[in-house]
Amino acid sequence: SQGLPSLKIYDIHLDQKGYLWIATEVGMVKYNGYNFKIFSLPSKEFSAVSFIQEDKNGNIWFQSFHDHLFKIEKDTLKQIYPFGNFFPKLGGYQLLGDSLLYFSNNLIYCPDIKKPQDENPPVFWSDPTGSPIRRIYVDSKKNTWIVTEKNGVWRYDRKKKSELILQINHRGISFPFIEVTEHNNIVFIADHLSNTLFIYQNDIIKEYKYNSLFKSKKHFQGIRYIPGRGYWLLTQDGIYE
Repeated sequence: SQGLPSLKIYDIHLDQKGYLWIATEVGMVKYNGYNFKIFSLPSKEFSAVSFIQEDKNGNIWFQSFHDHLFKIEKDTLKQIYPFGNFFPKLGGYQLLGDSLLYFSNNLIYCPDIKKPQDENPPVFWSDPTGSPIRRIYVDSKKNTWIVTEKNGVWRYDRKKKSELILQINHRGISFPFIEVTEHNNIVFIADHLSNTLFIYQNDIIKEYKYNSLFKSKKHFQGIRYIPGRGYWLLTQDGIYE
């Protein structure tokens, strides 16, 4: 009734100019404090979006649930991926300085962010065993963390050195529900299925079973840092500070 087109919201982002971007099931929404502006996708059938990121020029990037990548520049919506004759299945993306990282199957591509529609993009990283990639995350030191389906969690540094950080076995479950995030040079690796939190700091990784730390028996959903309050753990039945 107040202008928001949907109550199903998958992501939010506050940009450099103070505008609030809201990813909904019917497209991207921009809120200026007074009015909502809706950016509808070309296909109304596959219009749910999430994974909002902002580049250094203030452009807004996001991914649809139908594996399409979009950019909003000067309030104009543009489809970045797929394009032309290049359309392998898009697993996810991450902005890295002047480059765009996106992955498909076991490969991460790295085209120039100013010319992202490259039909022969350079390969940034590939899993040595051919295992599909499920998630990527770039930390404050520009290291890229890579979660694979069957070959663990890797770190790829700016010197192009790959290191296997963590190997997780889920007894035949091929899709790992693993989240990687970072604050203050501490990298958190959350394994949702085993309810285990791994903390990587100073080249040392420690393991914490949060079922032994908290009352929650539900799966871990994420971790966030709140300035002045510390770390918050999100579970299916509550939030723990």
